[in-house]
Amino acid sequence: KWLKAEPKSAMARIALADCYVDYAWLDRGGGWANEVTDKGWRLYKDRIAKAKQVLDASPQLCKQDPRASYVYERIALAGEIDREQYFKMVDACHKDWPDYTPIDLAVGWYLLPRWHGEEYDTEKYIEKRATEIGGVKGDLARARMAWKNSKHLNNAWTAESPMKWVDVKRGFNEMFKQYPNDIDARLAFMNISRRAHDQKGFEQVFEMGK
Repeated sequence: KWLKAEPKSAMARIALADCYVDYAWLDRGGGWANEVTDKGWRLYKDRIAKAKQVLDASPQLCKQDPRASYVYERIALAGEIDREQYFKMVDACHKDWPDYTPIDLAVGWYLLPRWHGEEYDTEKYIEKRATEIGGVKGDLARARMAWKNSKHLNNAWTAESPMKWVDVKRGFNEMFKQYPNDIDARLAFMNISRRAHDQKGFEQVFEMGK
């Protein structure tokens, strides 16, 4: 109804597409692929396709609002957009909206081995983007991306990983300076410190409250 009433509204179009993606996952369910019913897959694919159709109807949408690129990522995750086309969209989003961090968080998720990447693809992307952004902003971006995907990066803190804990830690410390009361950031830091076998880093959080 909103989109029909305001067909030129970027927000209405993006919201509808986002809802179709949520609706698709509702029918698919959160289980493993082999647990999804035939009906669940049919409804899932149908609603993902509808989400893409809604966005595609406005070719300039990603230039109007960066959230459109994020919803396209959700569609790409479902396999409705091929990898090459998807990363062209990501590059365009970086160019048009250089400070829009949710797209990088989404790409890190997309590149996990459980979705469309291979071992260390997410870590490589995190390092690539942190370097491209550079400076303090790059450090913060690295920490946020590592935080977003930490539960699924089983080998991120090994010697072979292209992403190093010392660099991620530097980003978290900057985060603590800028957001000293962010409890979620502290909890994430503790969790990753434990995974990285950094006892001093783990204990650092307790010293903050003194």
